[in-house]
Amino acid sequence: MDGISRRIFCIFFPLAGCTQNNRGGLVELQALESKWVDALRVAKATSRIALSGPIAQLQAIRRDAEAVVVSECLTDAKSSLRNHMDATINAFLAFMAKNESEAQSELQRASI
Repeated sequence: MDGISRRIFCIFFPLAGCTQNNRGGLVELQALESKWVDALRVAKATSRIALSGPIAQLQAIRRDAEAVVVSECLTDAKSSLRNHMDATINAFLAFMAKNESEAQSELQRASI
């Protein structure tokens, strides 16, 4: 699953319109991104049959990211992060189910 780790998350997302004073949620999203990358490395190194634990960890991080309240200027960054996480999780689930074409489709969506 090589394409799955493409980093399109919030720390690289343009912060147009954000100032130092209205970046609420940025630190939280960056911390979750770091946790996500670590969990993703574990999932990528895990055999298909043992992926349920790593996927559950990715899902927990995804739920934590959804709960972060962000300022208006970061809503696109949060949405991009959420979409990437959803597609990545769906790709792993499809991979576990041995649905290779769906897994590849989700990987492509995750890398956009």
